[in-house]
Amino acid sequence: MLNSAQEAAKVICKDDTVITLWSYSCIIRQPLYNILAGTSNLTLHQYEFHAARIKHPTSKCPVSLISAPSPEFFGNSAIREGLQYLPTHIEMIGAKFMAHIWVHSIGQSSSLLVSSGKPRHWSDLEGILGNMANMDQVVFLTTNWEHVTQGIGQKEELKIQEALREPVEEGLIFERLTETGFLSAWGAVQRVICASSGDEAEVRKKMGVQKRIKREEEKKEINEEWRIGQIQPEIDELYAQLNKTEDGRRMCARLKKAAADQDKYMVPLLAQTDRVELEPEEKAILEKKIEEEYLLCLREFRGHFEELRLMGFSIGFNLREFYGLRDPERSKKRRLGLFTRSRPGTVHQHGLIQQSDLPPDP
Repeated sequence: MLNSAQEAAKVICKDDTVITLWSYSCIIRQPLYNILAGTSNLTLHQYEFHAARIKHPTSKCPVSLISAPSPEFFGNSAIREGLQYLPTHIEMIGAKFMAHIWVHSIGQSSSLLVSSGKPRHWSDLEGILGNMANMDQVVFLTTNWEHVTQGIGQKEELKIQEALREPVEEGLIFERLTETGFLSAWGAVQRVICASSGDEAEVRKKMGVQKRIKREEEKKEINEEWRIGQIQPEIDELYAQLNKTEDGRRMCARLKKAAADQDKYMVPLLAQTDRVELEPEEKAILEKKIEEEYLLCLREFRGHFEELRLMGFSIGFNLREFYGLRDPERSKKRRLGLFTRSRPGTVHQHGLIQQSDLPPDP
């Protein structure tokens, strides 16, 4: 909890290398913690932070070893405060996180995994580390290999690696502690330190960043498509309302004309951004022009919506949200043609209402 986090923080000194142990249960990380810290009789607690300042057996460099509360208790406000307090304190005093080690008992693996093959509460750990560390700073350490045959252990390890494919792509690495003992434990920690520093770590970090950016872009793309899917029925409903009255039909025509004008100006501009031969200065000018046109179009639609509200027409939540707030850059293309798309049962060339289909603008 917060008090135990503050007590753990007192152990950490400037220039220390900080290594944090995590696991599904404190019982799993307790043997490794006690071997490294030389505290054979210490009992770790699920809800508390434990810390020991130790020296590397060969380099004699100071290492602050922390046992964190089990991730499943992150919902506890005091534990959450402690997890927020420690990184701030570590940065303030000039120490540094070298690695976060998830300790997994391969000998008990079947009971520690969920149906997807991921360790229990691994998703909680990802949520916790979201603001603290990237996956290139995380090591998945399997222990208790002496309690399982090599074949079964490797099979379990491969199953976990496949389930954690995305974290692995973002830099997560696997290490083994094949024997329980002081030298073996420090050997595993040394491999963790080496993997978390130097050229290898830099390569993993760059690859991880690239993978995260790509994955975030893919998620944005999916979310944007979902939003469009939610908006189109609301547009159809709005058109249905508008077509019931003469004034409504006039507003309907104005919306369609505004959308057609938006396409007329924006589509050619957006097409130019795909030209590879654009010079940086040309690209900057083009992007500024697109931004200006985009804001003009957005302002026009907001004006139409305000007029519709004054006339007593209801506008769907997603539609208000979509046009009422600024959206990410990629939304600009998504907005094109929304109000010129045909309602079900109406067929037009390319799915758009043609100018000849529109009633006169009032």
